[in-house]
Amino acid sequence: MRKNYNEKLETLRDQIDSADKALYEALHNRLQVVTKIADLKKEYGILEMSKSRQTEILEKLSYHENIPKSLITKLYNIIFEYSIQKQESIINTK
Repeated sequence: MRKNYNEKLETLRDQIDSADKALYEALHNRLQVVTKIADLKKEYGILEMSKSRQTEILEKLSYHENIPKSLITKLYNIIFEYSIQKQESIINTK
């Protein structure tokens, strides 16, 4: 009985590992785009960060019932904060 549990648990943990890898890759891709946006803003002399874009993203993602809105908001606020810092760093570099 314990062996059956361990096998099932390992299978589920493998699924989590796959999901974590996909999350990591998606975040990596997102941050690459953030860098490209910062480069574009620097090229055109745009210094502002779009709060309305952040609101738009949260609204698009928050309507899903599978993930609590509070989790989406917390997660994306961390992502937004890092993205803004990254963009500001690139834009302000001479």
